[in-house]
Amino acid sequence: IGTFHGVCLRLLQENSLVAGLSTSIATLDEAEKRRLRASLRMQLLDGDLDDGRGAPRGRPRGAPLPIIPVDWRKALLFDLAEDSFWSGVWETIDRLQDDLVTPDDFARQACDRAERLLPTTEAARAAATTAKKRRIAACAARDYADLPAMAHVVALLYDAYSRELRRRGALDFPGQIMEAHRLLAEHRAVRARYRAQFRHILVDEMQDTSRAQMTLIADLAADGMANVTVIGDRKQSIYGFRGARPDNLDDFLPNGDGGAYALQINYRSHQEIVDVAGHALRPLVADGRVDPDELDLTAARRAAESAVVTVAGPVDLVPIEEGRRREAAYVARQVAALLAAGRRGEEIVILMRSVATAAPYADALRRHGIPTLIIGGKGFYSRPEVRDGLALLRAAVDPLDNAALVRVMQGPLCGLPDAAVAALARHGGHTNLYDGLIRAETLPFSVAQRDEVVRRAATLVALLD
Repeated sequence: IGTFHGVCLRLLQENSLVAGLSTSIATLDEAEKRRLRASLRMQLLDGDLDDGRGAPRGRPRGAPLPIIPVDWRKALLFDLAEDSFWSGVWETIDRLQDDLVTPDDFARQACDRAERLLPTTEAARAAATTAKKRRIAACAARDYADLPAMAHVVALLYDAYSRELRRRGALDFPGQIMEAHRLLAEHRAVRARYRAQFRHILVDEMQDTSRAQMTLIADLAADGMANVTVIGDRKQSIYGFRGARPDNLDDFLPNGDGGAYALQINYRSHQEIVDVAGHALRPLVADGRVDPDELDLTAARRAAESAVVTVAGPVDLVPIEEGRRREAAYVARQVAALLAAGRRGEEIVILMRSVATAAPYADALRRHGIPTLIIGGKGFYSRPEVRDGLALLRAAVDPLDNAALVRVMQGPLCGLPDAAVAALARHGGHTNLYDGLIRAETLPFSVAQRDEVVRRAATLVALLD
């Protein structure tokens, strides 16, 4: 039993030598990923990712990607200052991993698309009969003309990012699935072994799976997916921004004796809660987005023995955060009443979907003078403050540990923004960040809030010494 990423990581760890990976594969967390991508961005702009060999189309497997044209580098110096542009580049790379597309394949497909469609857009511009149509066609022609160079940049970053992860013996979450698929696709004996081991496969929340995850299911399943059972509900698809494809649920066709079964008994909630949920979804029936039969649910637990209170309101009248605060205030009043009636604090527990939403409830209880203890979440060593403390110790022992040093610089001790860390890294020559710290007094005056950056850098150097 496991998540897609957990199962993939286990497969890769068990077959690391066959997959050509480190025997101790690490998972890149979000903070580490953000720092690595910021570093690659600066290397790109400084020209350190350019090697001047090969071409994106048809280059040998593993050969370095080509340089960025000078005119494009000048444009990127301005465009990459915009967070939306930078986010878009990395979101494209994440989506390419979710679609199992390699840097080479992406660059090749982009060039093919530009070659195929640029003549069409040029012809449309020549044939346009109005100024508006000419402007639209001209924009399309310009986009397709620029597409190979833009794809060039994305592929270069994607390739450098993948190689750096491999050098570190680490994988991000999309990379885990991509590498697991590559392992199973390229090594038939490994795939046959796991197909024999996984006699039956059950996939929950199918509507939230991505294209890569669907492919992985096919890799592990028997021919025709005859041994696969999936459970899902299109109405509950909320992860489209992460590449989830609700169509995976529709595309899954029962094989042989298989069939589709409607699950209309709710085992989690009392009937009052089921009725409220059904009422909230009724407007979607009129829009054709929900089958009315799907709202015909019966609670196995029937009605609650005591009163069930729902704190709800239309989202256009009560924003989500305000609704959560109102609910937290109501819960705090109920807890206060229970304590006043003689209940002991250790007899009262509030269950919630995620501890990430616990803060409003803890604040509301605190205002009533009620102490709280939050249980759950990540392990002790995954807590941000613990990771910050360990990073400080690592940096004190070895100031050349760039990963530890960046975490300290961006943590609560220094609080330096991304731009300041990037400036110090550039000042240190992109090798040892510590060199940039000890030379902070000579930072260019163009660096934002330079004096404050110099002061914090000097304080950190003194602390590490």
